[in-house]
Amino acid sequence: MVNSDSSLALAVVALRFDPKVVKVRAVSAGPFLANVKDIKEPGASFTQSIDASGVCLISVSNLNGAALIKGTGILLFIEVEALAAGDAGLVLDKGPMRLLGTDARDVALDVIPVRATVKQ
Repeated sequence: MVNSDSSLALAVVALRFDPKVVKVRAVSAGPFLANVKDIKEPGASFTQSIDASGVCLISVSNLNGAALIKGTGILLFIEVEALAAGDAGLVLDKGPMRLLGTDARDVALDVIPVRATVKQ
């Protein structure tokens, strides 16, 4: 979920997880990003990298500024698979996360923690 009063040009999201307990299966555009893509001009896109050690990096790019990424909505869906019982440990890692406005300024970031537990 994203809520931004500033127009975003770039977002880097870092998700950490315990690869013994869960596996990130897929990352897909949420309605917020999908709506941006409906614009006839080149819109925003995203790429992801999932590391076997338990890190998923997602980059959302709107560097050409043709589409407006601003407001509130679901940015991404992250599909996970339970592998074993335990603390899923899905954590948005604020350290490597960055938001950049279309004016090339950093946008303040506030991450709300969520805990998930996998049960048999």
